[in-house]
Amino acid sequence: MRRCETVFVGGLSMGSLLTLYLAAKHPELAGAICYSPALIVTNPAIRLSPLLKHLVPMIRKANKTDTDLIDPEAHLRLWNYDWLPLAAAHELLKLIAETERLLPQVTCPLLVINSTRDQAIHPNSARRTFELVGSRDKELVTLHNSGHCLTVDNEWESVAAKTYEFIQAHALR
Repeated sequence: MRRCETVFVGGLSMGSLLTLYLAAKHPELAGAICYSPALIVTNPAIRLSPLLKHLVPMIRKANKTDTDLIDPEAHLRLWNYDWLPLAAAHELLKLIAETERLLPQVTCPLLVINSTRDQAIHPNSARRTFELVGSRDKELVTLHNSGHCLTVDNEWESVAAKTYEFIQAHALR
């Protein structure tokens, strides 16, 4: 915050956990935006990552076009790694626990956007995030025609517009 008077942070999925962690440590933020917050993931195998990482260091991800994205062109706007290091999955598990513990300390304005068609994040994840944060100024937006990466899927324009509206509303405070 040394160079900017107004700072917003935002992230998708695991990035939303990092956003919330940062917001808990920096209450002076103008706002935080969480897209598909990964507080509760759907794959129960993540709970095995502390053990499995010693047996199988990496697993190959599914085909990039085999996703929950609704827009058939959305995968062209998305980039990710072909492999998942299980040590990283274990670190994600630890980040989830630490972030959940810190949620009451998040007091800056907060925008949470999720989708009911997200197959990676549990349907209750966004609501739980929203309920546990300490922010009084918070909004939960639920989409119904996007997958996990809602920033590139069918409703990306709505996501961008809502994000812009949130930043505009809180930048002038």
